[in-house]
Amino acid sequence: MKLRRTSTLRRQTQKLIKPRLMEQRALPQLAQLRKSKPATKQSIDDALKAKEASIDSRTDLTDEEKAAAKADAKAKADEAKKNIDNATSDEAVSQAKTAGTTEVNGVNPTAQKQASDQSKRLMMR
Repeated sequence: MKLRRTSTLRRQTQKLIKPRLMEQRALPQLAQLRKSKPATKQSIDDALKAKEASIDSRTDLTDEEKAAAKADAKAKADEAKKNIDNATSDEAVSQAKTAGTTEVNGVNPTAQKQASDQSKRLMMR
């Protein structure tokens, strides 16, 4: 009977200790994630600011087209930040950063007025 109690007690103790050990092993990784996420979000913000400056410098776009393009870029940046927040590993944070900056930089509005002027010229020929 003593053997049974000892083995049962040992199993119960292991059940209690094992999760705590796993938590202790995960703490450094969580600390690293807490440090890397704000820096990654800042890089998304930097990409957004650069894209907004690029959009503002274009003279071929109307104010409405610029506003729409900026809103699109901001929405993509916000989505990237959300993905960064949801990331559970450094690799996932890095992937979210890469995808987010690519999406923000991919916003390339076309000038509708210029396009319609070109189509009118083609029709006149």
